[in-house]
Amino acid sequence: MPIHHTPQHSTESETIATSVEIGDTLLKQTRGLMFRQEIPDDYGFVMPFSKAKIRGVHTAFVFKPIDVVWTLDETVVKVKRFNPFRTVGFKKSDCITELPAGAAEDITVGDSLSYSTETEGGELDSNGVDSEDP
Repeated sequence: MPIHHTPQHSTESETIATSVEIGDTLLKQTRGLMFRQEIPDDYGFVMPFSKAKIRGVHTAFVFKPIDVVWTLDETVVKVKRFNPFRTVGFKKSDCITELPAGAAEDITVGDSLSYSTETEGGELDSNGVDSEDP
């Protein structure tokens, strides 16, 4: 289940993450990327919500820099680099995507970020991670 980025004035998309975890429970959303010693370059953590409202992200107990992208109806409304232990950000959105630092370098407000909960094999493991062999 990849995450795709499409620039605002383009029809061509690029894959920015191929190993994707879905934060589909309050516990997963609360934990996010906290306590992880490593974040692979091809990794994305997606937190979809049923409705748009002001959503916050922090980096307490996040040991590596990360990029955070807030989207509303798949349109990017905010992009921010977060430093370990000291960054907080808020924006109205219906989805938040956390990526390794640098992965959102070319993403700007107005771009599109999309993902599908179905994989080619049609299965996600118990953590919401696409477990299909490459």
